[in-house]
Amino acid sequence: RQEACIELIKDHKPTVIGFQEAKYLDQWLVLLSSLSDGYDGWGVDRDNGAENPKNGETMGILYDKKAIKKIEGGTFWLSGTPDKVSKGWDAACNRTATWGIFEHIATGEKFCYINTHLDHKSAEAQKEGLKLIVNKFKEYKGRVRLIMGEGKYKYKYCYGSYATSADAQADLAEVRKIFNDAYIVRFKGVDIVK
Repeated sequence: RQEACIELIKDHKPTVIGFQEAKYLDQWLVLLSSLSDGYDGWGVDRDNGAENPKNGETMGILYDKKAIKKIEGGTFWLSGTPDKVSKGWDAACNRTATWGIFEHIATGEKFCYINTHLDHKSAEAQKEGLKLIVNKFKEYKGRVRLIMGEGKYKYKYCYGSYATSADAQADLAEVRKIFNDAYIVRFKGVDIVK
């Protein structure tokens, strides 16, 4: 799969791309080195917070260094202690979000990109993790003109998992203060709350 992924990136030339669950040594470092002519990037092992050979998963970001420049970036944990390696709420494992503030070289436009993969078992960890991400977006909003998000879901600005539609609507109103076209997917059911 690595070769196919590398070729796909070379063919489509995305400006910025996020990876979820890339094994640090076996996948992430291979991507970085194979694409280093046109891309730069970063990400850390979610289980130790370092760029080292433990081979944990990373939520790395690659960017086209000819099209955009990185202004700043880092990683935070989806937990009550986001600045240190930690597992949030009742999550099955450590989850992180890797972020960057970039400047588009041709236009000077600045944007924030946050890449994450929410917990696969805990609705509470998904909900709280996304609240944390929304709060991070709020921190960056005054410094950039465009904000994008990426996660494992195919839905734009997907947010949360709720027992009732009323619960979803209450949180959706808050999210729409930042993202006008946000909507919520109920993971336990089939409805999309708009």
